Amino acid sequence: PVLEALLDAGKSREVVASLRPRSGDAAKVFTGDTTAIDARYAELWDRDPPRIRASAAEVSLRIHVANAGSLAPGSPTHAAWPRKYDAVLGQLNPARTWVAWSYEPTNGRRGTDYDGLVWVDDHWAWFPAPDRVLGGR
Repeated sequence: PVLEALLDAGKSREVVASLRPRSGDAAKVFTGDTTAIDARYAELWDRDPPRIRASAAEVSLRIHVANAGSLAPGSPTHAAWPRKYDAVLGQLNPARTWVAWSYEPTNGRRGTDYDGLVWVDDHWAWFPAPDRVLGGR
């Protein structure tokens, strides 16, 4: 329902805002210096919050869901997961469930890929581009 709601032009901004990581979420999702990670994501969300560039009338939804601990190269879920996660797997809490998804146009063209949605206890939090944020780029 969350991924479908993101496609609703009238609700998309509100839904995206509801996915902004809360204070303390980074400590539950990542390992290492989570204070710095929390600060980087706060800056990202303040400066340029993620946006959805798709329309419900034009796409189908493809979803991949996995615990971070099951994303290691050679695992059954690795092939379907964005390669950029390979560089940060050691910094992800292996017990957290992550979601990567695509809105694929019904006309057969290449879709738009998104990732970084994580279940944090009782809510979804969106940590887009963890490879950039954890690498400091």
